[in-house]
Amino acid sequence: MKYLGISEDFSTPFSQNGPYEGLYPLTVIEQEIIKVLCEIKNKVNWYEKILDQNILKKWKSELEPHFNPQVVEYAIQELLYFANVPQSEDRILPGPVDRTYSADNLVPEPLLVNLLSCVSKLENVPEKDLDWHPGSNNQVLDLVHPSLFPVVFGETRAITKNLDPEEVLDWNTVIGTGLVENVVPKIKSIPEDENYYFINSKEMFYSDKYQWLPAEVEIDSSGNSKILSYINNLHPEFHKDMYSVLEKILTLLIPLLNKTLNDTIVQNISENSLRINPMSYFNESFDEFTKRVVLSDRLLSEEQMSLYKDGLGESSLFEIFPDLSDLMWDRYEEERIVAPPEIFKYDPSDINDNQKKISLNSTRLQVIVKLANIVLTPENPTYSGGVWHVEGMENENIVATAICYYDQENISESKLEFRANIRDPYYEQNDSMGTQNTYGLKDGDPLVQYVGHIDSIKGRCIVFPNIYQHKVQPFELLDFTKPGFRKILCYFLIDPSKRILSTAIVPPQQKSWFDIELNKNNNKISSLPPEITDMIIKEVEWPMSLEKAKKHRCELMEERKFYILKESKEIFERPFSLCEH
Repeated sequence: MKYLGISEDFSTPFSQNGPYEGLYPLTVIEQEIIKVLCEIKNKVNWYEKILDQNILKKWKSELEPHFNPQVVEYAIQELLYFANVPQSEDRILPGPVDRTYSADNLVPEPLLVNLLSCVSKLENVPEKDLDWHPGSNNQVLDLVHPSLFPVVFGETRAITKNLDPEEVLDWNTVIGTGLVENVVPKIKSIPEDENYYFINSKEMFYSDKYQWLPAEVEIDSSGNSKILSYINNLHPEFHKDMYSVLEKILTLLIPLLNKTLNDTIVQNISENSLRINPMSYFNESFDEFTKRVVLSDRLLSEEQMSLYKDGLGESSLFEIFPDLSDLMWDRYEEERIVAPPEIFKYDPSDINDNQKKISLNSTRLQVIVKLANIVLTPENPTYSGGVWHVEGMENENIVATAICYYDQENISESKLEFRANIRDPYYEQNDSMGTQNTYGLKDGDPLVQYVGHIDSIKGRCIVFPNIYQHKVQPFELLDFTKPGFRKILCYFLIDPSKRILSTAIVPPQQKSWFDIELNKNNNKISSLPPEITDMIIKEVEWPMSLEKAKKHRCELMEERKFYILKESKEIFERPFSLCEH
């Protein structure tokens, strides 16, 4: 089929020196509003329950002791607006966090049963073959994970340098072939000793060592998906049924992905998308402050006050009281009034609709698949949670993540938290009072704002943009005498306007897959005794052995651990500096 091209720039946290500089900071009022929205939108079927006056009254009574009544009313009116959108097959409601979308029970029961059946084939292997994620304390079971058998620059082979081949060859016709020269990192090696240039380089979040390997997926004009190339670490023949299931679930997620992508097009992120404009806050000017304090504190003599009330200008005021100017400036920074608007109401016409819109229909995408279980036992009953991170590195160009929480049992409530890096707010020189009262920002605070959480509920599917850092919160067994688990399916979507190395041009790197194909064919090696065949295969350097792949995985994880810390420091926790303009 003929594919439509997508050329829009999508926001990513890595593009600090590019068109996207971070989200516009939310005012203190809006931060409170999104807390209320998050609370309600995490409830299953909130859009139906909120239309029940008894339930709505109960929710209001629970919220109003903790929030300004106007904040609650604003949030309720926004929720009612979306709840009253006419129901249709393509109605997609916003998720608990801005720019996220969620759907409960999106995957129909028959498809869910098929998924569980397919996953069981990955789970039911000998104990020695279970792949517990390194450093997870035997709690995270990797079933399909992109860090195993990734692209290894300098070792991985590709059949062409063309990242967008028209034809995707069958994996089993090219396994064992390809050239190292066809696999080229986007950047040259960066020296290990970090100097100022490299810390500020646009390439600081690229890896010259590794890249996760996506599969090619075709989306037809109706939004149906078809996997064109093998999924890394998921054998296409042994798990043929799983491929069909993954296609069907991705098809269900495409409308949600469309929404999230539209919300993160660079041109669509503007001050017009703010609920409460910072300019609606009252900021007392120096003139207003001076007049108020002079009158209230009686700083002038009766004669001077009389002259002042007769209408003398500011210059005359400071002429008759020379020390007043310095005194007022000293007090102005600490005592001036910065107040939120007295009245604010939800009006859907005030919220800017996306200026640019795209659709993933009739496109060819690159998607990374991950399947993992978190397993808790009476001996190991508590999951300590994750760390703040975005998905992948800059050379992987991940723009959005879709997660399906398709099964769980005997675990406590858990949340996926989100935070956003923000650009510097507008402020006057040394305006500490203004930035603190308007945005909750003090000098030296990190330029980051928490934007909410999504409850990880069984049957819930969520999509979120990669501009946010996210973190899994801790959870534990409900009944400490029994085991429990959570099972997730993830799709990481590569920026559809870009191309990276994929399984369309990188033949399978798994030596075990190569062994199977070799023994299948009628050739001189397959006719040898098995022990001789095994000896020959062991001496072959390529494809990669599982032992070597696991070694690379540890090195990849160590590299990303370093970059995650740098990403937080340089992007999400860079300090707000209330300096002179």
